[in-house]
Amino acid sequence: LPLQLALAVLISEFGHYWWHRLSHEHDLLWRLHATHHSARRLYWLNATRFHPFDLFALVFFQTMPLLLLGIEHDAVLSYALFTAVYGQIQHCNVDLRPGRLLERIFSTPTVHRWHHSIDVGEANHNYAAVVNAWDLLFGTYFRPEDRSFDGPVGIADLPAFPTRYVGQLLAPFRWRTVAGR
Repeated sequence: LPLQLALAVLISEFGHYWWHRLSHEHDLLWRLHATHHSARRLYWLNATRFHPFDLFALVFFQTMPLLLLGIEHDAVLSYALFTAVYGQIQHCNVDLRPGRLLERIFSTPTVHRWHHSIDVGEANHNYAAVVNAWDLLFGTYFRPEDRSFDGPVGIADLPAFPTRYVGQLLAPFRWRTVAGR
């Protein structure tokens, strides 16, 4: 089961990586994904802050390869539990210092904070949910050697992004208002 879990994480990360990356690179997908980045404070609940359409697509692209490969029931359950808990840890507001080697392997809070930076040049990196394999392979891993992240998080170019749930649900469909265009 541990080997199946590790393999499931690596395979599902491929789908997660590409959906997440495309959500940052394409305006229509960004409209859905912006909800996740709209929080002005990074904490464990950010792992559950998604527009339902974005979450559905993310889960689809993560799990469909596993289902097509015939993953066993126990492996699916362990995968779902592990990634749910890991997502809470990844977004937590705790100063974990696992060391550079583990930061290259795992998408730790230290690494993932850069992804939530208001600086797009920093934020459009580190798309991994658990392991950084695909970020490393495709050149989107970002962790400066000379400094730690201590900047603001959120979306600098969308100051009018709704803060209430219903407003966030409607935001992708009212983008001109949200984006101030």
